[in-house]
Amino acid sequence: MGNKSKLLVAAAPLALAGLGLMPITASAAPQPCEYVAGSAGADNSPGNDDDTPPTIVCGESSFGGTGSTVVGRGEVSNGSIGIGQFVIVEPDTNFSDTNISNGAVFPDASVGIGYRTRVDGDRNVAVGANSRIGGVFGQFNSVSRATAIGSTTLVLGEGGVAVGASSQAIADGSTVVGTQSAAAGEGATVLGYQSGTASIGGVAIGRNSRVNETQFGTISTVEVPDLVGGVAVGDRSRVSGNNGLALGAYSVVGIRNAFEPVANGTAVGAASNVAAEGGTALGARTSVTGANGIAIGNGVGVANSGAIAIGASSAASADNATALGTGAVASGSNAVALGAGSVADRANSVSVGAAGAERQITNVAAGTAATDAVNVGQLNAAVAGANGSSAAAQTTANAALVDAAAAQATADGALADAAAAQGTADTAIVRGGTLGQSAAAALGGGATYNGATGMMTAPSYGVQGASYADVGSAIGALDSGLTQLSGRVDLLELANDRSFDRVNGGIAAAMALGGTMVVPDSDVSVSFNLATYRGEQGFSGAVVVRAAPRVYVNGGFAGSTVKGSTGGRVGVAFGF
Repeated sequence: MGNKSKLLVAAAPLALAGLGLMPITASAAPQPCEYVAGSAGADNSPGNDDDTPPTIVCGESSFGGTGSTVVGRGEVSNGSIGIGQFVIVEPDTNFSDTNISNGAVFPDASVGIGYRTRVDGDRNVAVGANSRIGGVFGQFNSVSRATAIGSTTLVLGEGGVAVGASSQAIADGSTVVGTQSAAAGEGATVLGYQSGTASIGGVAIGRNSRVNETQFGTISTVEVPDLVGGVAVGDRSRVSGNNGLALGAYSVVGIRNAFEPVANGTAVGAASNVAAEGGTALGARTSVTGANGIAIGNGVGVANSGAIAIGASSAASADNATALGTGAVASGSNAVALGAGSVADRANSVSVGAAGAERQITNVAAGTAATDAVNVGQLNAAVAGANGSSAAAQTTANAALVDAAAAQATADGALADAAAAQGTADTAIVRGGTLGQSAAAALGGGATYNGATGMMTAPSYGVQGASYADVGSAIGALDSGLTQLSGRVDLLELANDRSFDRVNGGIAAAMALGGTMVVPDSDVSVSFNLATYRGEQGFSGAVVVRAAPRVYVNGGFAGSTVKGSTGGRVGVAFGF
């Protein structure tokens, strides 16, 4: 027997006496086992609570409390079981473990099985060489209702469970199943080889899966932030940050190869990664590096804030851009690309196709507000009204043309008369004064001839409120009036053309807004619609919200390529 063993045999009775334990000393001729019978209590009636249970001790320098069982060299407390060399089971007291040199089993109703197994506390079970519950770092740390199964397992938390060689349940209520795995967060659960979590309520399932931890298996001084929640399921899956979810082999919520927390991320799919707060990545090799971004589809990546890409090979490469459909691309800020292969490359635009791959928008309801989309029915009605207005305008223009023709005929007649008068005047000059009066009469306009002087006073012709003293000026003024009238007719025709453009744009907008749809079994439905009519394009967006059972609130906006045609609407519907 070595010096340490001799010291244990000498000191143990004194140490155990203070704990209410009963040492069993060896006789000169060691016995394989020693049995101490129990006895009835003060009432001398067996079977009551005050009875003293029997004690069984097998092994050199072993000590057993009342009602305990010791097999091998060790020490146990009342009602406990110790099996193996140097087993220690201590009760829930402030007794220091440094007072016992070669091991003991102390706590009430606990079990310790295995070489150098130690249990500090009540109602614990430790099975495996060097397994330990409580009592770490030379301090007496009492733990209750804990379980440690496996070589070198360690449980330091109340109600903790550690199963597997070198597994550790550090926090209260934590559960670890797996070799070299650990749980340091309260209520955490770890299942898998070399897995672990330091997050409160964290869950790590799968080989090398990690939730909010830096390194397990050793005691580290690396500071880990207080983090909550987090679930990692899959081979080498990892979550760094509050309430993250990583599901799939090599899936990661956080920065790969670095402990940098990312809150509220969701990564589902093999090798998926969310490296920005609030991001969601669904699908193998998907990635999100923009805050609140969403990537759904095999290999899809989103790098911009608020961007959404759904569909294989889809891309949303601008802030708040949305691409829905296989190969859809939204590269404009706040742009929306709807449908496979659609391209939205302008800011604040909505596209349902691409150049050479345009689509129609069907089932559009009639618009009611200024910014609602119009359908073909509304467009045709608007065109019919516009045609009536245009016909009236054309009638007015035709009447103006008739008046202009009459004026032109009058001018032509005046010109002919002037020419005749000029001829007469010439003849009169040749003939002399006898013809002067005839020339004056032919000129008209108040012209007179003085036979005595041979002089003729100039005529005065009135054209459009002005007076002219010669035929040429009068004809020029008349021609200018005709030119102005022709210009007015041209302006009237241009106004008619613009009216048609506005009508076409309004119909296109009405067609777009009429496509508002309600997605079955949803509380919020969002619709984006486009339309085209006679060279003008309309667009619209609408939201339908289920405010309460059978109560829907909706709103929308619409516009077209015609300037000033944008408008909006709101509405509410009740069902009975």
